[in-house]
Amino acid sequence: MPGTAAVLNLTLPGGLVLATGLMVIYADDTSFSFITIQGHILSGWITFSSFKEKADTIIQVHPVFRASDPLMEIGLRLGAAKQEDRFWHKTLGNLALRLGVQGDLSQQDSLIDPHLQWREYKNLWYSAAVRSSLYMPFYMLKRM
Repeated sequence: MPGTAAVLNLTLPGGLVLATGLMVIYADDTSFSFITIQGHILSGWITFSSFKEKADTIIQVHPVFRASDPLMEIGLRLGAAKQEDRFWHKTLGNLALRLGVQGDLSQQDSLIDPHLQWREYKNLWYSAAVRSSLYMPFYMLKRM
């Protein structure tokens, strides 16, 4: 339902738990879209959709995003973009398994703006990655 928020806790390499969220902006019988909230490492939206093509069911994940701050801009260039791709490949593969089918995966990438947005440095204050990293030592101490 549009307006519904979802908490997203992602475990990153090294055990860091990144706490962030998404909000549903659109939903119908065959698709729904999330928008990232302030502090998310990416700024943009993701649309999930399905449709029939001949006898096949096609399921799509269509993200449109960019890094939300300069730190993540650098991170995407240093490998985070490939990790993001692997995450969605695995997600779609798991969905195919759940549906009991063998899926074929295809991906198309489009770089709309290659420039770094250094002016977005203020977003570091809200960054879930930065805040989660700062909180992690206290979390680990509390678990001891």
